Parts: sequence; C-alpha cells; structure tokens
Amino acid sequence: MFVYLFNFWLWQEATLILSKYANVMKAKKVLLVGSATIDEIVTDDKKVIKAGGVVTYAGLTFKRHGLETTVATNIADSDSAVQEIFHKASIPLLSQKTERTTRFVNIYKGEHREQLLPHIARPITIEQIMDVLPSFDHIHLGPLHPKDIHTSVYRHLASEKKLISTDIQGVVRTVRQGVVRLKTSSVLTIALHISTVIKADVAELREILKYLYMTETDLMRVFSIGELVVTDGSRGGMVISAKEGSFRYSAVAPDKTVDTTGAGDVFFAAYLESRIYRQQPIPQACHDASELVAKYIEGKYFAPEILALPVRSS
Repeated sequence: MFVYLFNFWLWQEATLILSKYANVMKAKKVLLVGSATIDEIVTDDKKVIKAGGVVTYAGLTFKRHGLETTVATNIADSDSAVQEIFHKASIPLLSQKTERTTRFVNIYKGEHREQLLPHIARPITIEQIMDVLPSFDHIHLGPLHPKDIHTSVYRHLASEKKLISTDIQGVVRTVRQGVVRLKTSSVLTIALHISTVIKADVAELREILKYLYMTETDLMRVFSIGELVVTDGSRGGMVISAKEGSFRYSAVAPDKTVDTTGAGDVFFAAYLESRIYRQQPIPQACHDASELVAKYIEGKYFAPEILALPVRSS
C-alpha cells in the first residue's frame, strides 16, 4: 500500500511539473535573476576582461533561441559597457542603484578554477521584479554567491505557481577574504524548495548531498524537484527526472578551446530551451545543449568581442 501511495504521489508531482512546462511553452517568456559580472579570466598565456554571470550567458542563449528575455540585475552606472551588452541584444534590464558591479577573477589551470570575488553588487530584491512577475511563467535564478539574491525574492517565489529553474552554484559557495570556496549556505534549502529544475556540477551536488545527508532520489523527493541536471565538464554529465529516471550524456568535444567560462550556464539554458519550449526528450535536449556548448567553447556561438570589456572596468 505504501509503495502504491508513493508511486501515486510521484505521478502527481510529475503531472504538476508537466503542466507547468505546458504553460511556459505557450508563453515563451523568461525572467532571469542574478548578477551580471565583470570577469577577469587568467590562464597560463593570457588575461581577458569580459562580461559574465548566469544572467549574461543564459540570457543571450535564451534570446538567441527566440525567447522574450528580461534580466533583473544590478550594474554600476560606471560600468555602462556591461549594460550595453544587454541593450544591444534587446534584453531589458530591471535594476537598482549599486556602487559596484560584481567582479570575479577566474584563474584556470586546466579544468581547475580558482575564483576570487573582490567586489559584489547590491543584492537583487523582490521590489525589482514584483511589478513584472505576473507576466512571466518561467523564472531562471542564477545566484553567484549567497547574498546575490535577497531572501525576499526566494520567499516570495515560494508562493508563486511558476516554473523556476535554478543554477544552484551560488548557494553552494562561501567567500572568505575574497576567495570563493565550496560550502552550502543558509539559502540552499529555500532555493531547492522553490525550484522545479535545478543544475549543479558534480562537486556542488556532492556537497549538497553530504550537507543534507541525502541521496539524489531523496533530494528530488523531499524538495519536489522535477529534473536535476548535473554537469561534469568534458566528461559530460547526467539528468535525473522524477518521471523518467536517469540519463547520462556525453560532452561534444570542441575543435579548439577559446574560452570555457560560462559553458555550464550556456548548457543549462540550451537544455531548458530544448526541453521546455520545444518539448524534446531528455537525451535529445542534452545532445542539443552539448553541441551548442562546443560551438560556444570554440568562440563560434558568442563571438569573444561581444562580451569583451575595457580593462579599466572595475
């Protein structure tokens, strides 16, 4: 009897998730919430200053797939070059005044990345998005650190019947003396509770499961998550669906590597577009996203100059 009731509960959850997908597919409008950043990319042979952040990479990806895209973020007036990237892409910005734009320094050694966070912008608040929320059925959250999105946003979204996709990276981080470390934050559980689809890399997921004393199955059941997208760099990754089970996918190898920063953000946005708006099966959505990411890494999806910023930006 218990097994029957549990399976029936899973069926109800899956049905609810699919009905949310159907509503979003009709609307084709997405609101992204999180910091647009100034990223300093340091490798063995060069240093590049560019715009970044989930809302930048995912926002441009959604827009290029024909979705009506709006971004809630806070960018300092002095960093108009970052704002201009969104204006040129015809992506409206919902912003408040902030003294600083969030800035990351990403130091790469192979696939290993050390991150520094010298500046953070003012947190994004519910007031920034309250007026427009009724017109969006899909909210894409991209926090980059625990204080990136104010808790008022998470609390309000908990009462909204919307499809929420979340890149969980920012709430599995701590910042100590400007250095970003892997560690769960107090925002984690509410972010999980409100999310229909989440994305984490292998290390982030391991940290979450260790902190919560859960398996992947427990995580999805307790927090009513419809799909869990797990990325693992050049090794591909996995998608776990509450309705359809687990699927592993392979990464598409790029012909050359121009820049891998933001590849996970591009993958998740492309996956969501394929899965939700074109209703592709999970394996096809993973393949679509992997092919697109290979082009991005080669510099053939976003031309590097689109995101390039003047060195003086701070």
